[in-house]
Amino acid sequence: MESHLRFRVFLALAVAGIAISGCGAGKRCPIGCPATYMSIVLLVMSSPDGGAVSDVGVAFSGPSTGSMQCKAEDTATACWWPSEPVIEGTYLLEISAPGYKTAKVDATMAIIPDPQCGCTGAELKPSEVTLDSV
Repeated sequence: MESHLRFRVFLALAVAGIAISGCGAGKRCPIGCPATYMSIVLLVMSSPDGGAVSDVGVAFSGPSTGSMQCKAEDTATACWWPSEPVIEGTYLLEISAPGYKTAKVDATMAIIPDPQCGCTGAELKPSEVTLDSV
């Protein structure tokens, strides 16, 4: 039992060491790149206090169509892009929540390469939206 625990600790430290030391100077990340969609987050806040909003829905249309999953956190609601291919371009975001006016926002999705690891990320602009109460 004790040797099994030691092996698990060794394995965790080895993976952490590879992750920390692997990138830089044009090298590829040794443990692979995260999926591009994982870097896309939209923050939704309430007006006027700037706090989190419950039950937020975000639908998007443009080069692709779908909806984002949202979760209220302490200071804002975080919404994530779905696990599908990310396509660059201009999108219309429709953000709604009970007790708030629906916001329609033009947004731009850009694919951004990471020069250190060769991984690809994406950026949604704007990345924050404030909802006004009804």
